[in-house]
Amino acid sequence: MLGVFRDVLAADASVVKVHDRLRPVWKGTRRNTAKAALKVHAWVRVFTGELVKAGITADAHADSKAFGIDQGLRGVLLLFDRGYASPSLWRRIDSVGGYVLCRVPKGWNQPIVSNNRRSRGRARKLVGLRLRDACEGLQRPIIDVLASFEGRVRGVSTL
Repeated sequence: MLGVFRDVLAADASVVKVHDRLRPVWKGTRRNTAKAALKVHAWVRVFTGELVKAGITADAHADSKAFGIDQGLRGVLLLFDRGYASPSLWRRIDSVGGYVLCRVPKGWNQPIVSNNRRSRGRARKLVGLRLRDACEGLQRPIIDVLASFEGRVRGVSTL
């Protein structure tokens, strides 16, 4: 099933608390417990465990901005956790021919645009509903749909 992708990568980050005096270099996001912290980012090849990319940033640095997006991601499926829930990141990956699988935060409630697979039996119509509304009362825990997301795109300047 995953053979249709050129590669499958998983991305994640872990936070490491450092001494509070290092705050000017490694700004943390937690005022009381971790004034200074760094974040270790990694992209790992799912089937072999090979480290593809790694980086260290301040904890305050967004996960979705840790690595650049380039043509090397064409045909690659990226598996993200909620730290990478960024429609503008997804758009950049899509623009180079990559694919994204990401859990969205619970507060998101985007409109469903289409079904990715045809369901048999007593399937409910999900197109036009919002994600959270569609999930209410379902017998199965997973739905395969396309939802509409908005992301900010910086304007392109021309000379």
